[in-house]
Amino acid sequence: MKGSSKRSLTLLLSVLLFIGAILVYSYLISPTYADIQQKQGSLEAKQKQFGEYQKIITQTQQLIAEYQNSQGDISSILPSDPEIAPAYFQLTQLASNDGLSIQSVDAKEMAIMPTKSSLVNGVGDIRFNVQVVGSYENLRKFFGDLESNIRIFSVNDLKIESVASDVLNISFDVDAYYQTQ
Repeated sequence: MKGSSKRSLTLLLSVLLFIGAILVYSYLISPTYADIQQKQGSLEAKQKQFGEYQKIITQTQQLIAEYQNSQGDISSILPSDPEIAPAYFQLTQLASNDGLSIQSVDAKEMAIMPTKSSLVNGVGDIRFNVQVVGSYENLRKFFGDLESNIRIFSVNDLKIESVASDVLNISFDVDAYYQTQ
């Protein structure tokens, strides 16, 4: 074979290899590369979404832990039983701490108030009829302490009579609430 034929053959072979490489690139590599690019974008989006879900799960677990920790506080605020003795003790202690002289305290359980929601139980009510003697300032302190007390109380039917210049005879009803089962 002559030198020029060898060169032509080598050149032709090089051109064919180059054309083959272009065809392989355009038909095999380029579509696969585009598919890989798309899948990488999808993977990054899913990883971002997974991170957001992890964050939501962590926040939910924190809320559940806070809720479980606050169950004790909730049962102190609105107990699941009438717990008349602790409510009586709280009332008498608050009154005596605020300088009111307790004359009498009567307790009776009232009818259970039904709720409209099927998710929440009814709320029970214990009514205390309280009679005390003291000054107006002592009564104000007592009502302030009763308002900030851990258990929920509400005052009804307040009656005040003057006994002496700074001494009042005070009677009122106090309702203490509880959850029914």
